[in-house]
Amino acid sequence: MSGEQVPPRGPDIGEQLWWLATNELERMTPYAIAKRAGVSPSVVTRWLNGERDLTLGTAAKIARVLCLQIVRIDTAAGAEEADFAI
Repeated sequence: MSGEQVPPRGPDIGEQLWWLATNELERMTPYAIAKRAGVSPSVVTRWLNGERDLTLGTAAKIARVLCLQIVRIDTAAGAEEADFAI
């Protein structure tokens, strides 16, 4: 391995994506991430500052900019919500 840390695993896709995005900020500004994702820079900035959550659609756009993919994880039968992971 290259010594990179692995993001925390868990059901919260927003936390996983936040962790990966903050590590990417060394190479790309929040403004650049927003523009490439086609979302408002204020959405990205407020999300990175913990002031708001992302919709799954916005999270998917940001993930694509970071060369990541969000995938659905099969859950137990009868589960009310699906889990997602990066």
